Amino acid sequence: TNTTSPLEVSGRIGSGRSDPGRFDYKGNIVLKPLAAEGRVEIASFPAHAFKAYYADSLNVDIRRAFASYRGTVRYATSPAGMSVKLAGDTALDDFRANSVSLTQSPGFDRNTNQLLSWKTLSLRGLQVSLAPNAPPNVDVRETTLTDFFARVIVDPTGRLNLLSLTNKGEAEAAAAAAAAGEASTRKGPGGTTTTTAAKASAPKAAPSILAGISVSASASCLRSGGKW
Repeated sequence: TNTTSPLEVSGRIGSGRSDPGRFDYKGNIVLKPLAAEGRVEIASFPAHAFKAYYADSLNVDIRRAFASYRGTVRYATSPAGMSVKLAGDTALDDFRANSVSLTQSPGFDRNTNQLLSWKTLSLRGLQVSLAPNAPPNVDVRETTLTDFFARVIVDPTGRLNLLSLTNKGEAEAAAAAAAAGEASTRKGPGGTTTTTAAKASAPKAAPSILAGISVSASASCLRSGGKW
């Protein structure tokens, strides 16, 4: 029904040997059409335990990721689609991601496939707005990143391996490489035509590698009015 009812939900969820994370929701809910508005607190939620739901879209293996959020949420459904608004602070702690395909390069240690890690990624003053038929809108007042590590590999074409974190990014890289090898046709004297196949230039040296990047930094006023 369209009657507004109070709702309080709390629970704990754990994964592996870490302490269980917790979540709490206090607010209101409407069942038809489905809508909810209230305050949410999430602490040390093991996001890696649910990677089966998002692993198909990534080209990396999320080994650890603990999410936290404290703020408000507004959710509503309509014939056009769903609308979501978030306002609060969020963090992703103790993040570890591995990848076999994105960490391979001649002369590099093949016994490790660690790609990304950090201790804390904190977004304070986060505001997110999702609406039907509109691009996502994201506003972050302050961003803090500590103990960041990334294995960065630049291939002979100048492309960074980190651009292929998603399967979509990897497909775009493959399409660009295929386009570089497409045949081209030009007209010569007397109306003759010559068709040549473009060949990718041979690498002059092994890919440039920059490994073990460590960063502790903060930034302010990150805004995105388009796709994130």
